[in-house]
Amino acid sequence: MSYTLSVTNPTNNYTWEMPLEDDEVNSVRDQIKQRVAPIDPVKALVIPVRTDSFWHYIQDLLLPTYLYVVSSKVNNFFWRVIASALDQLTLPIRLITSIPRALYNLQQTPIPFYDYLTKHHADKKIFEDDHVKASINFQEETVVGGRRITKNGYEEFSVNFRQLPESVAPIIDT
Repeated sequence: MSYTLSVTNPTNNYTWEMPLEDDEVNSVRDQIKQRVAPIDPVKALVIPVRTDSFWHYIQDLLLPTYLYVVSSKVNNFFWRVIASALDQLTLPIRLITSIPRALYNLQQTPIPFYDYLTKHHADKKIFEDDHVKASINFQEETVVGGRRITKNGYEEFSVNFRQLPESVAPIIDT
């Protein structure tokens, strides 16, 4: 059986691949499953989640609920107004919690899968976003009665490299 690890950055559609040995597959799968869950919209109301760049910080500080509603593709004007009002009401709380959150984010260590990718010299284009799609593809060939039978399959995962609000994080599969 042959295995391939494919990692795709959904923002730039760049895919990096590498073959896996049979004994490596379970280790890689375990590292992928140790990913970071996104922060739900209620917590994002009181904590600016992303503090890594000025643009992310401003988005999470000023409009966390509004961005969640827009990312959910809710086109109802009423819900967008409610989200904007909630964002304005909870802004003082987010201002107070932004400094402890920034300090917390500085202390976060990369997930094991991030370290695995850097150790195996994954292309820098993979790391241009905060989350990627990873898949472990397999191909098994058997010969039955003189006929070659090929069986293909894959496991796909969404991986967040760090904590993100649900408005920008893909849905994490289990």
